[in-house]
Amino acid sequence: MQNVSMEDSTFTIVDNSDNDKKAIFQLSSVTSGQTRTITIPDSNVTLGSATISGTTFSETLKIGRDADNLIDFTTDNEITFRVGAADELRLDGTALAPETSDGLALGTSSLMWSDLFLASGSVVNFDNGDVTLTHSSNTITVAGGTLATAALTASTGTFSGILKTDDATEATTTTDGSLQTDGGLSVVKSAVIGDDLDLLSNSAIFKIGSDQPFTLTHSNSNNTVMATTDHRLAFGDTGEYISGDGTDLKIISSGDVDITGTLVDITGALTASGIIKTDDTTEATSTTDGSLQTDGGLSVAKDIIAGNDVKLLSDSAVLSLGADNDATLTHDGTTGLTIAANPLSLEGGAGGVDLEGAKYFSVSNDTSSAATVQYRFSTAAEKVYHVEAHIACFNDTDNTSFSYIVKSLAQRTGTTTTIDTNGVERRGTHDSHTVAIAVDNTANEVDVNITAASTDALKWRGYIMIITNDATCTKQ
Repeated sequence: MQNVSMEDSTFTIVDNSDNDKKAIFQLSSVTSGQTRTITIPDSNVTLGSATISGTTFSETLKIGRDADNLIDFTTDNEITFRVGAADELRLDGTALAPETSDGLALGTSSLMWSDLFLASGSVVNFDNGDVTLTHSSNTITVAGGTLATAALTASTGTFSGILKTDDATEATTTTDGSLQTDGGLSVVKSAVIGDDLDLLSNSAIFKIGSDQPFTLTHSNSNNTVMATTDHRLAFGDTGEYISGDGTDLKIISSGDVDITGTLVDITGALTASGIIKTDDTTEATSTTDGSLQTDGGLSVAKDIIAGNDVKLLSDSAVLSLGADNDATLTHDGTTGLTIAANPLSLEGGAGGVDLEGAKYFSVSNDTSSAATVQYRFSTAAEKVYHVEAHIACFNDTDNTSFSYIVKSLAQRTGTTTTIDTNGVERRGTHDSHTVAIAVDNTANEVDVNITAASTDALKWRGYIMIITNDATCTKQ
């Protein structure tokens, strides 16, 4: 082994195995800034193991195995490492870098470095800033791209951007979807779900709102989801809602509630504060085919108005009137009818009361004044067979009462009606009061005239009966 040493201006090569074997090169005095060159002939110079000590400088210094594998010092402030005839690694005052981008790997798949120590604030830069990992206190920041990993395990994570998974695995349980958490999930803003939302736990709660929340709770009985007592499920407006208190269910609307179906079944009592209406126009021919049907009775507190017939279809049916059934019309089971009323009054107005061709018209005057009144029967071209008036009068002047019974036979020939006024019967005091029957053939009218004495105040009540095909009565 040889040692190469320099001391002052002497350059010495020494054989370590034999210190007596040495080569001493004497250099002349060198002033500051000057250099001296030792030239070795262009031939193989073989040195054994040698030690070089001291300080050696050269602007053209290259040290290596051969020209293809060396360390090059020829560039100021830079050291270049050449391997396999190519410059591969460069060291300068700021960086240790490969000669070309993507030129060297740091370690191999089988020869790996141990630890990597980076200072505070260090940056790991990929592709000239395309993606960076930057250190700050207790934080590594990924910038410029996406951190992709087959699996990521961390105690906590904070993201200033989007956290995204492109995996399309369907979730069927709490542990097999593309995004999973063993704890809860807190989301500040909206959650948009492209398919189903499954709440898999029994008694799961779906809650909406903060100050006055609406909650739906799963009940593990009969596949039930239950809204909290008095919470409202509204449609279109807060005033259109469904709610319940555990006993009663309310459907509230400021407008219509439309139910469309082939058949709507309601079990239990139905109470409505408004009108119950059906627009169906099916005619009723029995107790089971009309637009509105009941298998039981019908209770109505106010009037019933029927646009057509009212039929009591059972034999011996009874139509009762009055709070205590004071008056009744009872079917006898065949073709008869029994009227039970006390008293029984029949009032026909201008048309009278028609009893098998005989019309009865009630007449009255309750005012205390002298009066002359005419009751006129317009018969058109009809036949008049008989006119009969029963009038009871009261004279307010002398407090007397009396009655008239006036009967007249009538016969019509062509357009002429002839009456017989001789059948007048008066009962009681009548003084100068008269009841008379007259006929006007031109106008086809029959008149019953009641004339009170000019000085008397007369009142009366009674009826006029006329047998005719048809007639109406008008008080003149």
